[in-house]
Amino acid sequence: DIDTESIEQISEANVDLAVEAKGLKFAVPSGLVKAATKSMSVANKEVTSEDSAKLNNRTGNGIARPLKTFDLTVAVDSSTETVKNAVKIEIPVSSLNLGNTPNLDNIMIGVFENEAWDKVSYKLDNDNIVFTEPHFSIYSVMAYVPSFTDIREHWANNYIASLSAKDIVSGRDEETFDPQDIITRAEFAKILVIMLGLEKEVKTNFYDVEKDKWYYNAVGVAASYGLSAGSKSGNFYPDDAITR
Repeated sequence: DIDTESIEQISEANVDLAVEAKGLKFAVPSGLVKAATKSMSVANKEVTSEDSAKLNNRTGNGIARPLKTFDLTVAVDSSTETVKNAVKIEIPVSSLNLGNTPNLDNIMIGVFENEAWDKVSYKLDNDNIVFTEPHFSIYSVMAYVPSFTDIREHWANNYIASLSAKDIVSGRDEETFDPQDIITRAEFAKILVIMLGLEKEVKTNFYDVEKDKWYYNAVGVAASYGLSAGSKSGNFYPDDAITR
């Protein structure tokens, strides 16, 4: 619990707030601290093995086995609404007891929603698993196995599984990834933007990238960072296949 006086001091200093709770680090941005008028609380509650057993292992396009589960909450003035998509969480890999040579390729971060685990995008940074919470709930570091039946004998199996665990790629459906299919320019732009964690407000875009398309923001962000280019006519050709 962070009292009013401490909040005022941090706000005046205009700095981010770092809180460590039972081995996890919470990075709270300065804007969120300034939004607090009375109090702020950070909690990492223990999830017992009995409670964990009540959570199933279902997730999109695969099965996920919990390795370590947390009940996380950050509240500003007793409300958790204002903290959505704002707080960064760091989980040390060493705290997961994965052994001396841990296999991190198929690690998944899951948030338990509607009786299933939703994937949360994350990065590995200096032996820490880092992600921004969509909201606060039950989170788990998990071992992920995809349910795609058409990649098991494919040379790209491990790569596809790793990218799917991080919610960077998805399949055609729960059992089909279609590994030999083409990747369009729009799909590749989105893969790059998600994988690199790029964010930017898109104010302008290519002439042939319409605002109601699923790839509008990804293509615009990729272009603003110099990752993609269109033609001299100002078109992007989002549905064209990328070359090998």
